[in-house]
Amino acid sequence: MPKYLQWMAHLLQVSTDTLGGYAMGEKVAILSAGKFGTALAAALSRVGNDVMLHTPEAMVLQTIRQTQRNTMYLKGIPLGNKIVATSDLSEALAGADVAFLAIPAQHTDQFFTQNRKAIGPNKILVSTCKGLLEQGLSVSQLAESLLENVRPCVLSGITFATDVAQDVPISSMSVAAKDISVARRVASLFDGLKLTTYVSSDFRGVEFGGAAKNVYAIAMGIVDSFVKHRLKGALGARCSILTESITEFVSLGRAYGGKLHSLLGPAGIGDIIACATHRSRNYKFGHSFADLELAPGTDEDPAGGATVEEGYIACQAVYRLSRNYHELETPVLEMVHSIIVDRRPVADEVTRLLESKYGMHECQENGPLSAW
Repeated sequence: MPKYLQWMAHLLQVSTDTLGGYAMGEKVAILSAGKFGTALAAALSRVGNDVMLHTPEAMVLQTIRQTQRNTMYLKGIPLGNKIVATSDLSEALAGADVAFLAIPAQHTDQFFTQNRKAIGPNKILVSTCKGLLEQGLSVSQLAESLLENVRPCVLSGITFATDVAQDVPISSMSVAAKDISVARRVASLFDGLKLTTYVSSDFRGVEFGGAAKNVYAIAMGIVDSFVKHRLKGALGARCSILTESITEFVSLGRAYGGKLHSLLGPAGIGDIIACATHRSRNYKFGHSFADLELAPGTDEDPAGGATVEEGYIACQAVYRLSRNYHELETPVLEMVHSIIVDRRPVADEVTRLLESKYGMHECQENGPLSAW
């Protein structure tokens, strides 16, 4: 709820429920007290929602209860008294129509299977996972196949955890569901924050964007390392590959069934641009991976736990998906797959990509941008 309405409610001594049609004080569940789950809890509680934050990690649970902070995953961010941490999933979900799923995509199958009864029927399940599963299956599709009458929704975009938690006025996200009224309800929970929210029914486009941006973030990390160590910092190569990545991403997204407005929005190109920087874990993984070959003796280890797993699995999933669209050229995706999955030399693969762009290319009506 906007702050002026909260102030009016206080002045008039009436319930905020009665002002402006806002559902103040709605109970929501957040499934995972990792970095982004904790950030969501901080943001949603700031505008009056009662948040149940679920974590199976005993140390995280104890720290949040004792200090109202999650120092393991999101240091320096105070958590308000409207956040209740629990290790009991049934307790977290009790009375909450909306649950935000903030676990890694690759763990969702096991999570749904083990907790089908606790999740129960008719839940609005908001995936923030940013990943695809085997054969291009999305988390929403998996949820529909395993959970009773679930109402899937997806949230993605330019949402760095610390920015969301601190309500920095630069975050922008897309919220999508088959039933757009579900997306609107989820988006309304964020009313009052310094956040731009785009609502649509294009859950395929938004979910694809969240997964595919991981691949192109890795690509930009690899290319930036190559530019630094082999091209003396020449920015032209970086900009060319970023342009190629965006073109490739949109073409793949359209083939997958995504709508152009989503692919050009915060969950698409916006997220790619945001993650082509050192603030992205996948970018840092790609950069560190390339550094180990291009700058021997580098101390930074790319084996960053979830970072490696998330980016590696995303690359495999998107690559497999791309094989269904034989008419599309995906040289950036193929470069990343060759380097981090097939373990081919970084310098050879980046050089091959750059050299493939030399010479004259005639723009055609049925070229890679025709889908736009």
